[in-house]
Amino acid sequence: MDTDAAKKIQGEIEEMIKAYPEYTQVIHLDSKDRYAKCTKAQQYINTIKAKINPYRRAINCIENETTKKVHKQYLENFNKFCNDSTKELKELRKADFTKSNNVMDEIDMDQPLTAQQVMNSAVKAQDQNLDILRDIERDAHTTLAIGNEVANKLESDNEKIGEIDKSLNTLNSNLTLAKGEVEWFSRQFATDKCFIMLLVLLVLGVAGLVFYLIYKSKHK
Repeated sequence: MDTDAAKKIQGEIEEMIKAYPEYTQVIHLDSKDRYAKCTKAQQYINTIKAKINPYRRAINCIENETTKKVHKQYLENFNKFCNDSTKELKELRKADFTKSNNVMDEIDMDQPLTAQQVMNSAVKAQDQNLDILRDIERDAHTTLAIGNEVANKLESDNEKIGEIDKSLNTLNSNLTLAKGEVEWFSRQFATDKCFIMLLVLLVLGVAGLVFYLIYKSKHK
């Protein structure tokens, strides 16, 4: 049952990864609004990461070690894909993000400003503000990606601790069972010892009786 659950989630993740190139192709073919497209692609990667967590839990429930090893290899490949894709998107956003020069450096203050110059200055100032907002948004997405990686790491550590705890519980149960077996053997040994002692006494009694009868018959 656990193997079926892991296999089902594995198939879903593979289908999501197959659909991912649709996001990157749009980014490379058209550089317009590349930052927003990268952000959308990163959100898709985060969706894949969210799918990886239940896949990891399903793997830990698999009892067959060979099957578990195969799924762990898939899990490692999925994590590598997400990390590499996040790194690639980060580089694309970094290349797209450029700071605007100071607007006032391009204005000759000795000459009267025309309406067009004022409009151009306003547009450049707006672009500069948008760049700042994009920078903040990029940092927020980077922080979110790091947070997801940390969460996945903690989830993995918690599952490892759970496996260790499960192994310790099994060991404790085995020790308790072994203790019961030893106690049972001790009781059986004590019972056998008492039985042997009674048997020896009985043999000695019979032998004494025989010797007594022989002795009595000789002295009549």
